[in-house]
Amino acid sequence: MTTPGPHAPTPHTPTRTRLAALALLAAAVAAAAAAVTATAAARRRREKTPHPLDRIWHPQESVALTPAEEEAFDNVVAHLTHKAKH
Repeated sequence: MTTPGPHAPTPHTPTRTRLAALALLAAAVAAAAAAVTATAAARRRREKTPHPLDRIWHPQESVALTPAEEEAFDNVVAHLTHKAKH
């Protein structure tokens, strides 16, 4: 058995291989955490409006909508409500 020289690694000295493996593990953990966070955020956005969209009138509105505009608005609300359910 030889005695270690001044630059020989000891059992407690991290080698390049160990450091590379640790860096890969850290990157994998970070990627997994980012994926879980993104999935949870997407789920919260989808579940944000469980009820149908209501029409909101602002005090600044002074012109009534025409029947065609009312129908177009109702179609948009129905489409968005249908998307929110699925």
